[in-house]
Amino acid sequence: MVAAIVGIIAVALIANVVTDLVGGQRAQGQTTQYQQEDYQVPPPEANPPELPLPKVEADLDRLTKQNKVYDSTVPSPTRCEMTEIKLGTATKTQIKKSMDELTACLSRVWDPTLEQAGLTFVRPVSNVYSTSIQSPCGKIPAGNAVYCAANQQIYLSTTLNQVLPPEVAGGRFVVETVIAHEVGHAVQYRTGIGAAASYEIQNLPKAESLEVNRRLEVQADCFAGLFLESVAQSRGMSQTDLANIRTLMVAIGDDTLSGKPAVVGNHGHGSSRQYWAEMGLASTKVGACNTFVAPATLVK
Repeated sequence: MVAAIVGIIAVALIANVVTDLVGGQRAQGQTTQYQQEDYQVPPPEANPPELPLPKVEADLDRLTKQNKVYDSTVPSPTRCEMTEIKLGTATKTQIKKSMDELTACLSRVWDPTLEQAGLTFVRPVSNVYSTSIQSPCGKIPAGNAVYCAANQQIYLSTTLNQVLPPEVAGGRFVVETVIAHEVGHAVQYRTGIGAAASYEIQNLPKAESLEVNRRLEVQADCFAGLFLESVAQSRGMSQTDLANIRTLMVAIGDDTLSGKPAVVGNHGHGSSRQYWAEMGLASTKVGACNTFVAPATLVK
């Protein structure tokens, strides 16, 4: 039997992104038929249902490699209406409002996707902070973004822009990409992928543990790509926006952040993070994001 998985660890940071996809490129006069127009967005869930956990060893591979959510398809295109902000100039109140609008858009995409697999999506509560903050997952430092599985909530620092290259931090879709990655972790935990991977991370030798962690992180990048593809037309995403997202993904790679091209980290090299975000942007199928069966070379 697998031991009870308690104090499920927080999983953090960010996301990546393709080329010929983006909004604002319809023929003149053509009307977009958005999906999920009659969807009623639920409020953020302060008391979410318990997360699914593995019970026996066989559950680990079943949940990570053969999860039933991989057979689901993300609705596309979907409408996303939210207030655009820039970290560094927006107030906490403005950031909170934008995050709540964004989680409504994310719910419109992920709720029906998980429902196809008989699973339950939970719209997370959004938290905005400046200096380091204490959470059920431990202390979260400033300049970060985190999904905490212990309370199924997301956290965004007002100073995240300070750890990003200036040319990236000032572009569009920074907040959307970051939060879509964190909600990607929420999707992982609501489907059992997150808990199964976390068990392996805590119990495998270091090298194998790091690889599982990278698979978890780049899958969240890919899930962010699926969401961004779904709302790209509604949000008028341009090629310039895509280029900025690519630059963001490389900037937050383990190799870039450490300054060590050969580093073996826990989130993935910039090239890996960019690759998986683009996999999501190029598809509506959740199975395109099954990083747990991908060659190790694609999750370095």
